[in-house]
Amino acid sequence: MNSVIFTRYLTETSFRYWKTIFGILAIVGLSMTVGKAQDAKVASVSRSTVTELGFRVDADIYADESKPPIAQFKTLFTENRSIEIDAVSGDTVVVDVKAGIIQAFSASKRTMTEIKLAEVDTLVKNILAASAQQPITITNDNGILVVDDSIVQYRVTPQAPQLPTAADRYLEFADWTTRLAAVFPPYKPPQLRLRLNDHLKGEKVLPLETRRLTKSSHQEIVSKLIVNYSLSIDDKKEIDRVASLARDYKIVNAKDFFVK
Repeated sequence: MNSVIFTRYLTETSFRYWKTIFGILAIVGLSMTVGKAQDAKVASVSRSTVTELGFRVDADIYADESKPPIAQFKTLFTENRSIEIDAVSGDTVVVDVKAGIIQAFSASKRTMTEIKLAEVDTLVKNILAASAQQPITITNDNGILVVDDSIVQYRVTPQAPQLPTAADRYLEFADWTTRLAAVFPPYKPPQLRLRLNDHLKGEKVLPLETRRLTKSSHQEIVSKLIVNYSLSIDDKKEIDRVASLARDYKIVNAKDFFVK
């Protein structure tokens, strides 16, 4: 499941994890590192019109399945880019692995930021190295993948994709948004979700339905995916629109961008 989704609705960070993060960010100098994005030019790939063939994943998020979804997202996958759009706010996250960047766009503020994937990866590795690792178990319950630790449990209904590369591309995107949410607000511990993603990659399956249970509160958030193995004309127009945002939005450093 898309990790950005969960991180916007759940916050369950331990004191030890917060202490570790702030210590690491102080040492690494996050504000100095990512602040360079304000002066850097946006990658040229983001300024061009892009209409490659690809596929689309829609996600409906439920806090109560008897009621309408609390959030909806669409993620458009092209040859090089993964573009997630919040259906309500219009906020957008673009992961471009070929260019080595993540871009985030705020529709309400008309601002954007650009972060190098290598910087995010280094910060996450530092966090993981300094954090106490909880035991993680992975089991199969009648076809349902169960991944949990002492705090959270994931129950995932897997599905083999029609497009062989769809699972790899979707889970690659989920990995990077999980890392992003670990080093910027809401500072979510990434270990369990990254482990889940690794297992799904090994099986080459998509998380068609994901139930995330917070054990202390018994709160469950459900994500249901709908996969379309082609892009419509409207999807391609949306890809072009997102590409134009890099020309129109003000660039700010990542530290300022993620301050609510």
